[in-house]
Amino acid sequence: MGKIEQSFTKGKSIYVGIDVHKKDWTVHIVCEGEEIYHATLPPDTGRLISLLRRMEAKEVHTVYETGPT
Repeated sequence: MGKIEQSFTKGKSIYVGIDVHKKDWTVHIVCEGEEIYHATLPPDTGRLISLLRRMEAKEVHTVYETGPT
């Protein structure tokens, strides 16, 4: 589920859950109650921000799981 229909999220709120690990991040994105993205990414904030900007969402709400890393 890597591809995103970007027009679906334009102007809408999205909710991003990030499971943070030392070697990778698992990212889930939900819009209007539907999961639209789920992938494991390298731990790179620039890449994550780039992904979120492409969606052109009105609001981006994020939550992440914290741990010792």
